[in-house]
Amino acid sequence: GLGDDFAANSVTGGIQEAIDDLPSAGGRVVCSGKTYSPSTAIWLHSGVHLQGAGVGETIIQRSSNSIINGGAANSGAVVACGPKGSNGTVFSSGSAGSNISITNLTLDGNQSTQSGTTAALGPVGIHARWVTGFFVNNVKVINTLQTGYYLSNCHDIHLTNFSADTVGQWSTSSDRNAISLHNADNST
Repeated sequence: GLGDDFAANSVTGGIQEAIDDLPSAGGRVVCSGKTYSPSTAIWLHSGVHLQGAGVGETIIQRSSNSIINGGAANSGAVVACGPKGSNGTVFSSGSAGSNISITNLTLDGNQSTQSGTTAALGPVGIHARWVTGFFVNNVKVINTLQTGYYLSNCHDIHLTNFSADTVGQWSTSSDRNAISLHNADNST
């Protein structure tokens, strides 16, 4: 599906609606070479492949002041992974995900416009937990308040041609990493 096909009245520029419209087995969502300004995290499900037109061409940038206290845990990510039908809930050991990829785009946390956020909101570039077969290729994460790539309990992780710049841009020093791998197996 094409994210732009669902853009009308969407808080994610049509990206989330295109993802949610995919069959249970997943599929590919292609984003145009433009800047999208979602006011919520984009949630990827098992079998979903999010593809842009290129780094610097397709930019998914959190809209100004869209990461606010009182939001759900982990709602501050630019892209997060969770079960289909449960946007806002990360995968867990009892509900793990598989075969998710992100390619050819820039993820921008737009940190300079986010204020008063807490760590519980998880203001990161990519948040993935309990995913087997997680692929990132030709992706740049910029301007996040916390870690660029946060991967926990993921297996068979493949990161190629990826970067993180100006991440961890807040006064809390506990989580300012380009990439955080927790309990990861078989990573390349």
